[in-house]
Amino acid sequence: MIKPEIHGRIIQLLLSTKESFRKFLTNDLKSMAGREAPPETNADKQLAIYLTNELAKIVPDNTIIAEDGETIIGVKSKSTWVIDPIDGTIPFMYHIPSYMVSIYELKDNAVKSAFVYNPNSGDIFYSDGNQSFCNDMLMKVSNHDSLVEARIALSGHTIETLPHLYSTLREAGAYIILQEGLVFRSSLVACGYIDATIQVGLKKFESGAIYSLVTNAGGMVLSSTQDDIQFLDTSPNVVISNATLNSKLASVLRKVVKENP
Repeated sequence: MIKPEIHGRIIQLLLSTKESFRKFLTNDLKSMAGREAPPETNADKQLAIYLTNELAKIVPDNTIIAEDGETIIGVKSKSTWVIDPIDGTIPFMYHIPSYMVSIYELKDNAVKSAFVYNPNSGDIFYSDGNQSFCNDMLMKVSNHDSLVEARIALSGHTIETLPHLYSTLREAGAYIILQEGLVFRSSLVACGYIDATIQVGLKKFESGAIYSLVTNAGGMVLSSTQDDIQFLDTSPNVVISNATLNSKLASVLRKVVKENP
């Protein structure tokens, strides 16, 4: 379990980014020239530098990696801390409030703790490796066990990559929500507000935070094509859901991929 003083300092670090978001200029929000999807903005880079440097003061000698930032290799590293300065860069660029900041700790290929901050609502989500919380309130995934009327969030990228997934889930009776921002969607799963979301490619910068928050709230995060989530790599076709719907959604996902390669 993470030490209370480290826990508190990381939360304060995340809260401090609210001022950074307030001060970003219009040019900071634009995608950098020559960059293909996923986009990168100057704001991503500024936040990556800030969070990496400040986290290094909290956990000296640990390794720190950040999306859009430089890696710090700890001299006596026992843990690797992974930072996603802005998950949901496209929503961020267009002022859609579904972008999040996340930090998680990886040790011996297991996520020991995770922290996620929503700078728009001010909500702090965290997992201590046993339970998950939102603003110190215990989170629990939903208990819906049928695809009929299940609430499932899909991103535009997922629908674009697997266009038949939407219609297949609708035919099964599911209620589909179109929502950008993977960590944002996953926090809704952990809170029980929605039942599931599906991600075509789960990246290392977001994987551990999502995995920890959802599984420690009683849910499941599993790839439909491989056994384990690769925390320091990309895991394909991942179902993030409550425990009862996960295998059903994985089956639907495998079918869609097989029939529409």
